[in-house]
Amino acid sequence: MKLKPIVPLMSLIFAAMLTGCNFDGSSDPSSSSGDSTGNGSTGTSSGGGSIDIGDIDTPTIAAVDYSAIATPTVTAQDDLALQNAVAAAADGDVIGLTAGVNFASLGALTVDKKITLVSVDSAGAVIDPTASDEQALISGAGCIYISPKGAGSQVLNIAFKNDTIGYEAGTTTDNACVLSGSSGRSGVIAIDETSEADSAGTVKYFKPVILDNLNFDAELITSDQTADGQLNNKASWLIAYGQFELTNSTFTNLKSDVQNIGVYSACNTDSSKNGSLIEANTFAVVPGSSSETAAIKLGNSSSGLIDTITCNFSLVDNTFINYTALLANDVKNTVLYPTKPLPVGIFSTPESLTKNEGNTLTTQ
Repeated sequence: MKLKPIVPLMSLIFAAMLTGCNFDGSSDPSSSSGDSTGNGSTGTSSGGGSIDIGDIDTPTIAAVDYSAIATPTVTAQDDLALQNAVAAAADGDVIGLTAGVNFASLGALTVDKKITLVSVDSAGAVIDPTASDEQALISGAGCIYISPKGAGSQVLNIAFKNDTIGYEAGTTTDNACVLSGSSGRSGVIAIDETSEADSAGTVKYFKPVILDNLNFDAELITSDQTADGQLNNKASWLIAYGQFELTNSTFTNLKSDVQNIGVYSACNTDSSKNGSLIEANTFAVVPGSSSETAAIKLGNSSSGLIDTITCNFSLVDNTFINYTALLANDVKNTVLYPTKPLPVGIFSTPESLTKNEGNTLTTQ
């Protein structure tokens, strides 16, 4: 049953958002159980796929120390070498992607070990993005699927410029990087569940996937129509069933007339509701249209309405460029919004944001 929006309250929230005010929906950290990172904690499912709020751990972020990353086990300079390196990897391995190389025929890369993927220079040394802007590039239909066994992996300092998301190259029937077999759950990076439940319903959480200094360029995505073969059912750039931390990354050339979300979580698994973090990222959309699209979408929508309140995401210091509204959950409600708040920066209920601080709306 859908919740009916409370018109006066939501109107005030929306008006405040447009004037640059921030709403902090953070919960009292003292009510959380387990360690502060959410790593390796356990909780009991409250039924129906939800988690008791006491089991939610507020994520904390420490900057990725690129100087501390181990020397790569393997350095890949072409698509086949990268596929082979990941297939042969063991937990803890570091795999370098040579900067300046365009991995244009990679296809779907399955990560089923806890590994690090990171750009390296021509000598095989890990590149620190604070010292150099060189990156490896994944393009075409290339994508990374992180399986439950890949929980705790890191994808660092890599660029993506796809012309296809969710399909194998050249097809509209062969799915790629799809979660749980649903064509509506595909992405350039697709993170599967990072938790498991035993027969008694006790949930064990694994480490989140770490994503830092990634650059997603949507310039080549121009259509969400199946016949055009670019997006598998409105695929996203990052789709997650599991817990993750996304920091210092950019999403450019997102389209206001194409349903192609930057970051999407349906918040329909225990681990997707365990406290993911999106911090210090920039999302830029090409203005001019009002398709039902967003930089970040938390929860499933029906007729423009999201009523999910259990995502428990922390959104901090993100910048949204050329979006019409910062936060909205009922984008087709003409009473709440006489002018459509589309495209919207954060398509979510305020209640799904454990923390909502420092996020800004601007134009360019």
